[in-house]
Amino acid sequence: MTSKEYNTFIGNVEFEGLRLVGSETSSDNAIFEALSERKEIKKSLEYKVANIFHSEDENLLIVDMSWTVKVRLQKKIVFKAFALYQIVYSGFSGGVKEEFIDKFCASTVKATSYPYFRQLFNQACSDTCVTLPPLPMLKFLPSVGTK
Repeated sequence: MTSKEYNTFIGNVEFEGLRLVGSETSSDNAIFEALSERKEIKKSLEYKVANIFHSEDENLLIVDMSWTVKVRLQKKIVFKAFALYQIVYSGFSGGVKEEFIDKFCASTVKATSYPYFRQLFNQACSDTCVTLPPLPMLKFLPSVGTK
């Protein structure tokens, strides 16, 4: 894939929408003690493209993207927030190469869905009275170099 081919492909793509398909939040009472006593907790952020559906008939790409934050006190998970988003893009016509879709999912889909998950995490903390700092703003930089 050349940069020119990919840029032509990306120029035809349009964001159609995003919806929250499912979410879950869980917390353990130990988090309140850990926060009040300023114990060391560790936060991890995970994301995964859970499913990709490409319809050439409708020129659509539908991507299911999951995000999870786990907060640990030592090895125990004391707070967890999970969300699954379905993101729809149009303009995927004319025999799109799978490598284009893979590159698109690895870059653009993360950047599209992360702000929504960041807000969901903040709301989950507020709803459970867990005073964790918000998730950071992330920069999703393009990959350097193409084949």
